[in-house]
Amino acid sequence: MLRFYTERQFEPGMAANKKLDRGRNAFQQERWKDAYANLSAADQETALEPVDLESLAVAAYLIGKYAEYGEIWARAHNAYLNSGRVACAVRCAFWLGFTLMNKGERARGSGWIARAQRLLCEEEPDGVEQGFLLLPVALKYLSEGDTGEAFLNFQRAEK
Repeated sequence: MLRFYTERQFEPGMAANKKLDRGRNAFQQERWKDAYANLSAADQETALEPVDLESLAVAAYLIGKYAEYGEIWARAHNAYLNSGRVACAVRCAFWLGFTLMNKGERARGSGWIARAQRLLCEEEPDGVEQGFLLLPVALKYLSEGDTGEAFLNFQRAEK
Protein backbone atom coordinates (compact mmCIF):
# COMPACT_ATOMS: atom_id res chain seq x y z
CA MET A 1 0.00 0.00 0.00
CA LEU A 2 1.12 3.52 -0.71
CA ARG A 3 2.47 5.12 2.44
CA PHE A 4 2.58 8.90 2.44
CA TYR A 5 2.70 9.22 6.19
CA THR A 6 2.90 7.24 9.37
CA GLU A 7 -0.51 7.89 10.87
CA ARG A 8 -3.35 6.15 9.07
CA GLN A 9 -5.67 4.83 11.70
CA PHE A 10 -9.43 5.01 11.52
CA GLU A 11 -11.23 4.20 14.71
CA PRO A 12 -14.46 2.20 14.54
CA GLY A 13 -17.47 4.46 14.68
CA MET A 14 -15.51 7.50 13.49
CA ALA A 15 -17.45 7.72 10.25
CA ALA A 16 -20.39 10.06 10.35
CA ASN A 17 -21.91 8.77 7.14
CA LYS A 18 -21.76 6.06 4.51
CA LYS A 19 -19.90 8.23 2.02
CA LEU A 20 -17.12 8.67 4.52
CA ASP A 21 -17.01 4.92 5.20
CA ARG A 22 -16.92 4.20 1.46
CA GLY A 23 -14.21 6.80 0.95
CA ARG A 24 -12.06 5.35 3.71
CA ASN A 25 -12.49 1.82 2.39
CA ALA A 26 -11.69 2.88 -1.16
CA PHE A 27 -8.57 4.67 0.06
CA GLN A 28 -7.34 1.64 1.94
CA GLN A 29 -7.97 -0.48 -1.17
CA GLU A 30 -6.07 2.07 -3.29
CA ARG A 31 -9.12 2.86 -5.41
CA TRP A 32 -8.16 6.50 -5.72
CA LYS A 33 -11.05 7.78 -7.88
CA ASP A 34 -13.65 6.19 -5.60
CA ALA A 35 -11.84 7.46 -2.53
CA TYR A 36 -11.77 10.98 -3.94
CA ALA A 37 -15.43 10.93 -4.99
CA ASN A 38 -16.72 9.59 -1.68
CA LEU A 39 -14.47 11.65 0.58
CA SER A 40 -15.32 14.79 -1.40
CA ALA A 41 -19.02 14.06 -1.07
CA ALA A 42 -18.64 13.43 2.67
CA ASP A 43 -16.71 16.69 3.01
CA GLN A 44 -19.63 18.56 1.44
CA GLU A 45 -21.92 17.22 4.16
CA THR A 46 -19.69 17.75 7.17
CA ALA A 47 -16.13 18.91 7.78
CA LEU A 48 -13.73 15.99 7.59
CA GLU A 49 -11.29 15.09 10.32
CA PRO A 50 -7.66 15.90 9.51
CA VAL A 51 -6.76 12.26 8.82
CA ASP A 52 -9.59 12.07 6.27
CA LEU A 53 -8.46 15.34 4.72
CA GLU A 54 -5.02 13.77 4.26
CA SER A 55 -6.60 10.83 2.47
CA LEU A 56 -8.64 13.18 0.29
CA ALA A 57 -5.52 15.20 -0.58
CA VAL A 58 -3.55 12.08 -1.51
CA ALA A 59 -6.41 10.74 -3.63
CA ALA A 60 -6.82 14.12 -5.35
CA TYR A 61 -3.12 14.26 -6.17
CA LEU A 62 -3.00 10.69 -7.46
CA ILE A 63 -5.92 11.19 -9.86
CA GLY A 64 -4.56 14.48 -11.15
CA LYS A 65 -6.82 16.95 -9.33
CA TYR A 66 -3.88 19.33 -8.98
CA ALA A 67 -6.00 22.44 -8.61
CA GLU A 68 -7.64 20.94 -5.52
CA TYR A 69 -5.11 18.84 -3.65
CA GLY A 70 -3.09 21.82 -2.40
CA GLU A 71 -6.06 23.45 -0.74
CA ILE A 72 -6.99 20.14 0.88
CA TRP A 73 -3.45 19.55 2.21
CA ALA A 74 -3.49 23.11 3.60
CA ARG A 75 -6.81 22.43 5.34
CA ALA A 76 -5.40 19.24 6.89
CA HIS A 77 -2.28 21.14 7.95
CA ASN A 78 -4.33 23.87 9.64
CA ALA A 79 -6.69 21.40 11.28
CA TYR A 80 -3.74 19.55 12.82
CA LEU A 81 -2.17 22.80 13.99
CA ASN A 82 -5.44 23.90 15.57
CA SER A 83 -5.63 20.63 17.47
CA GLY A 84 -2.02 20.90 18.69
CA ARG A 85 -0.74 18.00 16.57
CA VAL A 86 2.32 19.75 15.22
CA ALA A 87 4.13 16.68 13.85
CA CYS A 88 1.08 15.83 11.75
CA ALA A 89 0.88 19.44 10.55
CA VAL A 90 4.57 19.25 9.59
CA ARG A 91 3.90 16.11 7.59
CA CYS A 92 1.09 17.80 5.64
CA ALA A 93 3.22 20.87 4.96
CA PHE A 94 6.04 18.63 3.77
CA TRP A 95 3.88 16.67 1.33
CA LEU A 96 2.29 19.82 -0.03
CA GLY A 97 5.68 21.47 -0.48
CA PHE A 98 7.32 18.38 -1.93
CA THR A 99 4.58 17.76 -4.50
CA LEU A 100 4.52 21.42 -5.50
CA MET A 101 8.28 21.40 -6.01
CA ASN A 102 8.03 18.23 -8.08
CA LYS A 103 5.49 19.97 -10.30
CA GLY A 104 7.92 22.84 -10.86
CA GLU A 105 6.24 25.27 -8.46
CA ARG A 106 9.50 25.87 -6.60
CA ALA A 107 8.57 29.10 -4.80
CA ARG A 108 5.31 27.82 -3.33
CA GLY A 109 6.81 24.44 -2.58
CA SER A 110 9.84 25.94 -0.86
CA GLY A 111 7.54 28.09 1.24
CA TRP A 112 5.67 25.05 2.53
CA ILE A 113 8.92 23.16 3.17
CA ALA A 114 10.27 26.16 5.11
CA ARG A 115 7.06 26.30 7.12
CA ALA A 116 7.42 22.61 7.96
CA GLN A 117 11.03 23.16 9.04
CA ARG A 118 10.08 26.10 11.29
CA LEU A 119 7.33 24.08 12.94
CA LEU A 120 9.60 21.08 13.36
CA CYS A 121 12.18 23.22 15.17
CA GLU A 122 9.48 23.89 17.78
CA GLU A 123 8.56 20.21 17.98
CA GLU A 124 10.44 16.91 18.06
CA PRO A 125 13.59 17.27 15.93
CA ASP A 126 14.28 13.53 15.64
CA GLY A 127 10.91 12.28 14.37
CA VAL A 128 10.17 10.76 10.97
CA GLU A 129 9.22 14.22 9.75
CA GLN A 130 12.88 15.28 10.11
CA GLY A 131 13.75 12.60 7.57
CA PHE A 132 11.04 13.83 5.22
CA LEU A 133 12.54 17.32 5.30
CA LEU A 134 15.95 16.01 4.27
CA LEU A 135 14.59 14.70 0.97
CA PRO A 136 14.33 18.12 -0.75
CA VAL A 137 17.85 18.92 0.47
CA ALA A 138 19.18 15.68 -1.00
CA LEU A 139 17.36 16.26 -4.27
CA LYS A 140 18.78 19.79 -4.48
CA TYR A 141 22.32 18.43 -4.16
CA LEU A 142 21.53 15.76 -6.72
CA SER A 143 20.24 18.34 -9.23
CA GLU A 144 23.45 20.32 -8.70
CA GLY A 145 25.52 17.24 -9.49
CA ASP A 146 26.84 16.83 -5.94
CA THR A 147 26.08 13.14 -5.61
CA GLY A 148 28.20 12.76 -2.46
CA GLU A 149 26.17 15.32 -0.47
CA ALA A 150 22.95 13.97 -1.98
CA PHE A 151 23.84 10.47 -0.84
CA LEU A 152 24.70 11.67 2.69
CA ASN A 153 21.37 13.45 3.00
CA PHE A 154 19.46 10.46 1.66
CA GLN A 155 21.24 8.33 4.26
CA ARG A 156 20.40 10.81 7.03
CA ALA A 157 16.76 10.81 5.90
CA GLU A 158 16.66 7.03 6.13
CA LYS A 159 17.66 7.07 9.81
